[in-house]
Amino acid sequence: MKTREDIKLVIDYFKSNPNESISFDENEIESAYIKEDNQPLAVKILSVFGSILANLAFFAFLVLTGIFDIEIMLFVFGVIGICLSIYISRLPGKFLYDTLSASVYLSGYVLIGIAINTTSLPDNIINFIFIFSSLTCIALKPNYILTFISILLLNSSLLALLFQNNLTDLLHLYVSILTFLNVYFFLKEAQIITYCKGFSKLYNPLRIGFLFSLLIGLFLLGVKGILSLSPNYIWLSSLVSTVSIMYLVSKILRILNVTQVKHKWFIYSIVLVLLIATALSPAISGALLITLLGHLVNYKTGFVIGIIAFIYFVGQYYYDLNFNLLTKSILMFSAGILFLLFYVLTRKNLSGYEDL
Repeated sequence: MKTREDIKLVIDYFKSNPNESISFDENEIESAYIKEDNQPLAVKILSVFGSILANLAFFAFLVLTGIFDIEIMLFVFGVIGICLSIYISRLPGKFLYDTLSASVYLSGYVLIGIAINTTSLPDNIINFIFIFSSLTCIALKPNYILTFISILLLNSSLLALLFQNNLTDLLHLYVSILTFLNVYFFLKEAQIITYCKGFSKLYNPLRIGFLFSLLIGLFLLGVKGILSLSPNYIWLSSLVSTVSIMYLVSKILRILNVTQVKHKWFIYSIVLVLLIATALSPAISGALLITLLGHLVNYKTGFVIGIIAFIYFVGQYYYDLNFNLLTKSILMFSAGILFLLFYVLTRKNLSGYEDL
């Protein structure tokens, strides 16, 4: 419920259903919404630029005073910055606090990275420090933006570990794990947010963080020339996406009340054949998976991101000179038919889920 209209619809629903055993304070809900959304756009933009300028001024201060040349001082200021940002993120309300905490948080990591990079410590040390600090920050349950940034830093550090140690083929395993995590977070929303109070606060930033982390992995797989990957393991990413899509198709068929076995098996067969045809491009099947997940749970952000990613990755393979014209034609034809098939399957309003 992100807008005033969404809140009003839910309140009107419960008012029109007196049998529902739920009580609420409408005035308190309205005041809470106003408290969260009382900042005009101009103030928000100025808050962002003000936070950036404040950090630039702080870096200039470090350079002018000579502290920038002292590694231990940079490390200390970095740790202080991260701790301070977590404290600021816990202050109630103001958008200014969110932008300030995010900029201070990132500046803290930059200072720690510079401090460690100028020493003779192994390159992996900085990645392990970032992983540990990101997990610690998430465990402390800060605001939305800090949790989102922490997820991206965590996954970026894991990728850096793979690349620095020449383990790029493990990218397929990385993408596979993130695929499972995204499917779980999208489909098990109710169980996650009701498990404990802290999870309900972390759910939204974790979901979008895992989604963008998966997109980064798909981008590294889908854009040729970025990494030197062995083609022997590309089936792993495609297999996980294929299994996940088939599972989602089964859920969609149940929602659409498709009960005849012959109809089910016909749809399963068509989808499976088309997915096999895109096995050489796990980024395409991954983008389709994101689109299906977004539509199935009525998560518009994920749905739009999935469509944009699908179009982009299809275009990447069209201009890939490593494939001959026949392979490109089969891949693009299959991807197009698959997308149209999913459109037909999902064009009805799947109202069984709501975007919380």
